[in-house]
Amino acid sequence: MTLAFALPDGRTIHLSMDGPRLFVGWIDGKVSPVGGWPLSGVIAEVVGLNPAHDELPGWLEFFAERAEARLRAHLLEDGAIVDAESLRGASFFHACWEPPPAEWVAVDRDETGRYGAMSMRAAPGPPSWGRDESPAWDHDHCEVCWQRLTNDPSYEDGEAAGWRTGCDWGSYRWVCDGCFRAFEDGLGWTRA
Repeated sequence: MTLAFALPDGRTIHLSMDGPRLFVGWIDGKVSPVGGWPLSGVIAEVVGLNPAHDELPGWLEFFAERAEARLRAHLLEDGAIVDAESLRGASFFHACWEPPPAEWVAVDRDETGRYGAMSMRAAPGPPSWGRDESPAWDHDHCEVCWQRLTNDPSYEDGEAAGWRTGCDWGSYRWVCDGCFRAFEDGLGWTRA
């Protein structure tokens, strides 16, 4: 899905949201070299600025926020954001990310006894690993855009806080701050 936006200088920029946190932009035939996040960085590259070295004009961040909100709204209308729709009417509270308690984490082992996937249990139970094997549940993802939520500083793209449903570890879900702001009204989310 692609939308066209008028820039302050009169040119038209085309922006596409091709997946969770993947934006691509082009203007006058010039495409951003690499799609990515944040959208303000993609826009800066397309208009000829280097987001790592150039001072970005004041309008750019505001423009990027408005453009992202419109892109997300169109994706929602098109039914492309299925996970967000499944949270319609949900109640959230804002919290710092923390790992679930060990009794809520299940480890599925492969035939060799090595770790496989970790998953949440529907109810707490005894740990499914030995004392020295405790797995590290070190992040969750936003249900809408797949933004990583974590308190682990080794993840450069991680956000330390977000919006979480309920207090039950067996059914909680996270939404990042940006998606919460973008979809709170449209999906009838409430703040607990």
